[in-house]
Amino acid sequence: TRDAVPIFVDAIIFWMIWDAAKATLEVENYLAAVPLSAKTALRDIIGKTTLARLLTDRNEIGQELQNILDAKTNPWGITSLSVEIKDIVIPKELEDSISREAQAEREKNARVILGSAEIELAEKYSQASQKYKGNTEALTLRSLNLLLDAVKSKGSVILVPSEVPHLMNKAIAAALPKRSTASGEVDIDI
Repeated sequence: TRDAVPIFVDAIIFWMIWDAAKATLEVENYLAAVPLSAKTALRDIIGKTTLARLLTDRNEIGQELQNILDAKTNPWGITSLSVEIKDIVIPKELEDSISREAQAEREKNARVILGSAEIELAEKYSQASQKYKGNTEALTLRSLNLLLDAVKSKGSVILVPSEVPHLMNKAIAAALPKRSTASGEVDIDI
């Protein structure tokens, strides 16, 4: 192949003689010439094609092969009806390395996607931090929600710093409705 992978190809060609006089006079032995022309055309196409394309575009390559073969055999009064690539065999010793290469390519693509997701997540965190920057109460409530989510998971052990109860009271006080008293003081319902 173009990417230097040795392969074995099993192909079949269906052909017919449409001018018996030309088939007899234009070529010495058409029974040998047609298969030989098919083999050389197949080698030529395979040499110009990557393994990946050979494996995925068999019908298209068969059509290319048929066109090349028709160009060679039509002057002999012979036309190819169909060319089919039945099987492509990769030597066993190369299958593992090709498989590892494909796996590495998939892993690379997965890492690129993961990296893009990390960038997007970092941007969202940055936007969230800007929203919480001026509002410590909202940040505290968000922290408490995260703490609650962590407690819900099974087998969790959470160490709570000593200042958390004070922050919790402050956040709860900030979240509750406030009333002004006659003296101008703020009364909080707890």
